[in-house]
Amino acid sequence: APAAEEHPAGKPVKLRLASDAEKRARDVVTFPEWGTRLTVPQYLEREVRLREHAWTRDGMQTWLLADGADVLSSCETFRNDSSVGARDGVSHSIASVYTEPDKRGRGHATRLMDALVDHFRAEGAQSLVLFSDVGPAPYAKSGYFPVDAWDWVLPPADGPVAVEWIDAPIPAPPRVRAPEGTLRLHPSAVQLDWHHARSRMYARFLSLPTVQHWGARTAHATAWWTAQLKSDELLVLWLDAPDARAAEPLLRAAQ
Repeated sequence: APAAEEHPAGKPVKLRLASDAEKRARDVVTFPEWGTRLTVPQYLEREVRLREHAWTRDGMQTWLLADGADVLSSCETFRNDSSVGARDGVSHSIASVYTEPDKRGRGHATRLMDALVDHFRAEGAQSLVLFSDVGPAPYAKSGYFPVDAWDWVLPPADGPVAVEWIDAPIPAPPRVRAPEGTLRLHPSAVQLDWHHARSRMYARFLSLPTVQHWGARTAHATAWWTAQLKSDELLVLWLDAPDARAAEPLLRAAQ
């Protein structure tokens, strides 16, 4: 484990992995932030069951920045196969960074990020990546830099489509090499299934239908998606198409 450090009050602060009991305690704390549309028992069940999934059981870790038993900030990391050009490696995605409201403004999350960078750099990770909903500034202090991102947002549409539907189980996405000097994360079939397990759970909790098909393919392109019932969206998880023309029937199928 990384060595303890001193925070401004002079008390030892340590990055460490959470125990199962501490994970459950953090679930209760984070419910107001991420439990939209769920009851507390449903949210707690969601967290337990998703941690038991094959992808997260082997590749997810819950981290605490703690002063003894006092948790100052927390987050989760997910292991991803990755490559930079032709060089294969491992990267980690950071999620669920959380500091309780009464502990914010003291730099705890920054110290958590700093410690994670040191830890995974020592392990030889190719990268740490995250999607920020609070902008890049809080993470820039720990060495992160922003990469432009964009979304295609398409309305629902009816009508026939000339595709072959993909049903579970999901096949493994192809590993596509990135240009030299460019990072690429390679999702696995079990990672995509984690999203589908989450979708099925929300369908049960909210008494809603889930998707009939998990993706579609043509002779030249393939797409996989999931129902994000928390926000009433269909999310395309992976789109493998050589150009916009090849992608069009798959996006039409998703609509």
